[in-house]
Amino acid sequence: MEKRTVLAIALSFLVIFFWSKFVYKPEQPQMRSSGSVISSEPRQERITPVTAPLLASETEQVVTAYTIPGAVIEVSEPDAAIKQAVFDKYKKNKYILNNGLYLADPAVKFDQKISVNDGFSYIYEDTAKRITKTLISTNSHYVMELEIKITNLSSSSLQQDIPIILGRFDLEKKNGADQRFDDIIVSDQSKISHPSFKKPATFQDIKFIGMRDQYFCAIIQPESTGYSGFVNKVSDKVFDIGIASDRISIQPGSEIIQRFKIYLGPQDIDALSKANPSWGAIVYFGMFDIVAQVILGLLKFLFTIVKNWGVAIILLSIAIYLILFPLSIKQMKSMKELQVLQPKMEQLRKQYGDNQKKLNEEMMKLYKEHKVNPLGGCLPMVLQIPIFISLYQVLSRSIALKGAKFLWIKDLSEPDRLFKLPFEIPFIGEYFNILPILMAIGMFIQQKMSSANATGQAAEQQKMMVIIFPIMFGVMFYNVPSGLVMYWFLNSTLMLLYQIKVMRSK
Repeated sequence: MEKRTVLAIALSFLVIFFWSKFVYKPEQPQMRSSGSVISSEPRQERITPVTAPLLASETEQVVTAYTIPGAVIEVSEPDAAIKQAVFDKYKKNKYILNNGLYLADPAVKFDQKISVNDGFSYIYEDTAKRITKTLISTNSHYVMELEIKITNLSSSSLQQDIPIILGRFDLEKKNGADQRFDDIIVSDQSKISHPSFKKPATFQDIKFIGMRDQYFCAIIQPESTGYSGFVNKVSDKVFDIGIASDRISIQPGSEIIQRFKIYLGPQDIDALSKANPSWGAIVYFGMFDIVAQVILGLLKFLFTIVKNWGVAIILLSIAIYLILFPLSIKQMKSMKELQVLQPKMEQLRKQYGDNQKKLNEEMMKLYKEHKVNPLGGCLPMVLQIPIFISLYQVLSRSIALKGAKFLWIKDLSEPDRLFKLPFEIPFIGEYFNILPILMAIGMFIQQKMSSANATGQAAEQQKMMVIIFPIMFGVMFYNVPSGLVMYWFLNSTLMLLYQIKVMRSK
């Protein structure tokens, strides 16, 4: 492997770990706009008689579990806020909302709950108003219906404005590795964006707003217009995401009904798009999103044929290798031409070593005279970088690949973990991962072969690379998803086999 290629991949790997600093750029907050949220459309009631008239205490937090199709929702009472959702289909993985669908009024403590098919309903009442909060599953693609009904019980006009918290990012309870997956999506009347959730902001006249972690997401979309989305900073590491309407006037004896569509489920683009085509935009892979979407689509297509994600990754590796093969041949040809010129280049270094400008001029004359382009082999490297980063994102974020097994690998989105070590090794951990070691060995052989014909100063440099780069890459790749290491190992092995064939044919 050429030195430039190795350095470029090393740099791209470092970019992955600082992804959040380079990808998600905060956008300029917008001012809220006015709009009506009063809805009087008839709704088919699915509520059965009251089964629990009172909760234990207004100050006591009780968690009640409600089973809906595909998930179990745990609700914190008396706030009637979703604490978390547990998904049976995905090995009981949890999506923690902390404060999901919470009505942001500390005075509102729901004191009655009603039995509802595939959902829940809670009631709060004081001398001025009654608030009924109902959440019902639609039995379709993790979509639910939220209804907030506010009735004026007083003899005077009631001014009402209760923001709805979709969920909370609590970074105090997450390590840095998990925090990089947190993100929000905002859709207004003209665009869809992914602003920072770490700065207070208000977003004007939204269609919907959503939040996500590594594998799951929540979206809220009002059925009427005139809503604003917001990010509220609770503390240095705690942020609420939600929506709000302008203040509403409710006449005595009247009521208003606010209705919302809710998605609470996996970041599966098929499920999201079936529920609402616009919601699929929450599945976002950053800078190389288009490339990552193509790779994910190809992997899903290959999976439908071979029924194994590991085999699908192998076929993807072979396909990419064949596509880039003509460019790889050009890269090897360029490397061979440069090796032929090594003695002359070494002579120029000795002659003009103290004059860098003159050395560069003479080098360029030498390249031009022999019609050699020193950058002629860089294109495969340039194309591999977005593929490499995109595959990392797909393996890290795709719920479809979570828990996918292949041979001894229990999860392609995690290191291969052949067996557990009796002790923990710094920078390595407590597991023995065989794939990064095999990759490092393959890189050592490839570097050794590439440096065989080097002379002079170049030979000394490449002797160091033969040792340093395999070790460096072995450590860097040691705890990344095994599917990514498998892709790179297979691609490098195919290149190595072709390189051996070329050398034997001389």
